[in-house]
Amino acid sequence: MYEYKFDREKCWFKDVCGKYKTADCCASCLRFMEFDFLIYTSRIPKVYQKSVNLKPDSCDYDSFEYLNDLKQDIINFVAAGENLFIHSSFTGNGETTWATKFLLRYLSEIWLGNGFKPRGLFLSTQNLLFSIKQSFNSANNVQDLLDLIPVVDLVVWDDVAVSGLSAFEQNTLYDFINSRMNMGLANIFTSNVSDKDLEKQVGKRLSSRILSGDIVALRGKVRPVSYTHLTLP
Repeated sequence: MYEYKFDREKCWFKDVCGKYKTADCCASCLRFMEFDFLIYTSRIPKVYQKSVNLKPDSCDYDSFEYLNDLKQDIINFVAAGENLFIHSSFTGNGETTWATKFLLRYLSEIWLGNGFKPRGLFLSTQNLLFSIKQSFNSANNVQDLLDLIPVVDLVVWDDVAVSGLSAFEQNTLYDFINSRMNMGLANIFTSNVSDKDLEKQVGKRLSSRILSGDIVALRGKVRPVSYTHLTLP
């Protein structure tokens, strides 16, 4: 359950806010209050709640520039119900960081006047499927989470093909993702499986939905340092 706690030291905007550490920097700050709620309800893992800038290998310069352009236009991306698949054969190569950059940027753009309504969601796909299966035989209740999937503007589906999916898992994910796409809601998918190999892991129907939008490959390795043009949120 969400509980509001003001902490100016964790403010996402302290480096750009002229009121930081002034008398107006207090628990009644609407910007902090609404953004804190959006972060909580998005379920972005704490390690990604303040995005790390990345430096790419030269082979990924074009991909980084393309992703950055999409991020800068995040409002139109979401409004149009766009979809994006970011993949790399390397683990820890920036796919999840990039996906959360998109989500953070979107939340930072729409917080004003939001009225404490969940607008984005980060999902570890494997954890989601595991929790759903666990809920059949235990008191593990994932209904609150499942209720958010068809209503938030943007969902990040992290690691959609970390392992081969059973028929039940394929159908479950397909129903969620297909319903969102039919409603014109935006999605970002990350994977360490290439677009060419995705069907082998998740099946034809699901892969066709995941690959229905933009596809960006990260082929090199990234380092968590500064990169020109990338500032967040």
